[in-house]
This record gives sequence, C-alpha cells and structure tokens, in this order.
Amino acid sequence: MSDNSTLINEITSLRDILINSLIIKDPTPIEDVLAQFRRNLQNNTCQYQLVDLTFVNDKKYGHVRPIQITPSASEPIEIRLGADVKVNTSYEFSDIQSMNIDIEYEASWIPDEETQKIIIKKSHGSWHLDYHLPSGQPTTFIHPMYHFHHGGRKMYNHQDYGNIMIMDAPRVAHPPLDIVLSIDFVIANFLGDKWNLLMQDSAYTSLIKNAQDRWWRQYYLDIAAFWGHTVPVLPTSAASSLSARNILPSLI
Repeated sequence: MSDNSTLINEITSLRDILINSLIIKDPTPIEDVLAQFRRNLQNNTCQYQLVDLTFVNDKKYGHVRPIQITPSASEPIEIRLGADVKVNTSYEFSDIQSMNIDIEYEASWIPDEETQKIIIKKSHGSWHLDYHLPSGQPTTFIHPMYHFHHGGRKMYNHQDYGNIMIMDAPRVAHPPLDIVLSIDFVIANFLGDKWNLLMQDSAYTSLIKNAQDRWWRQYYLDIAAFWGHTVPVLPTSAASSLSARNILPSLI
C-alpha cells in the first residue's frame, strides 16, 4: 500500500516536532508505530496500534476538579493517548475498517484534611472515540457512526468513582481521528499554549491539513449532501460517499 511510505515520512516529521516541543514524555510509542508502518509496506496492509503516548501538562488550563489538583513540572497532569486503526485499501475516511481512540488523564493531589499522615489521592478521566458500523437494527440509544463517549472502557477499570457517575450515554458525534488528528486533538484540548505555538509552525500545520483532507473532508461532504448539495467524491477515494443518516442518525 503506497500510503504507508507517505505516512512514515509524515509520522517521522510529527515525532520530531513533538520531541523538539517538549510535549511528550517518551517518543517510543511513536517509534513503535513507525515500525508497524514499515511492516505494512511488506504486507501491503495499513493498520497500527499506538500505545500510551504520554503528554505532560504542567499548567492549569481552565477549571480543574478536584481543586487541589495544581499541575506543575514535578506533579503534572499526564494525558495518555492510544489508537488502534485499520483501513481496507486507502488511508482515508471512506475506507476505515476499524478505529478506536482512547484518551486517559490522571493527576495526584493531597486532600485538605487535618491528619497526621499525608494521603495522596489520584484522580482519573478518559474519553473513547470509535467507529460504529450501522447494522440496520434498532439500538438502545442513538449511536452515530463516529462518536466520542465519556469514560469508556478505560474508566470501567477503576474501583473508586467518588461522586462521578459513568454511563454509556451520550455518544457524541465527532469526525474520525487517526494518529495525527488524535495527537492534535490532545494538544489542542489539554495543552492550549503549546498548541497555539504549533499552529504557527508551517511544518506542523501541513501535517494536520493533510490528515484533515484524508479523514475529514469527505465526512463533512457526506453530511452536507443531506441538504441537497452536490457531493464530489475525492479522486483518491476507494469507496462511494456514505449516507448522511449513517453518519448522523439524528438527521430527519
């Protein structure tokens, strides 16, 4: 699959940008993905798993609860990104076979309690984005083809939920994410200052634009077609555009 050669070059450039920006804790997870792309060249496939790429947030952005969480260089909020993506033929939205993105974050903090022993607590959060192939059968609740889900399976691994309630709903529609777009998603939402700097870097924005063209353009064109607009099928597309109601079941 020719896409793998392009992806190797792009992910290598992205890795170097992240290292130079001091955003990630360890580039090894990206190195592992690059090794998978090289194997894909031999197998003529395109699939990969990104495991626990860790971003370090040493600054408080907006409101954080519990309020005792005060990120710093020595006690940062750690954000871990995982991705499991497989495509059929072409590396683009219309040819996705499976896609799972997990974003987890955690931080340590000390409760405001007058005790002789210092107790360190750890708080967690997570989001899960996946691809749901419509089966044609009724679902328990609305199930967009590509959707974010607060909590997800990663939160089910914890025993103490405090005052937080975790449910399967809602599943919030969101355009699909690959390794490039999910990395940008994490930086944009958890490391705002650093993302603003990266948006001034033409090498970075070029990588994001290429990923958006492959994974977002046809997605939004398919949705626009619901209102009668002419939808062009991209020259590189290996499959016809999808039904807007498959993507967003709430459309009437």
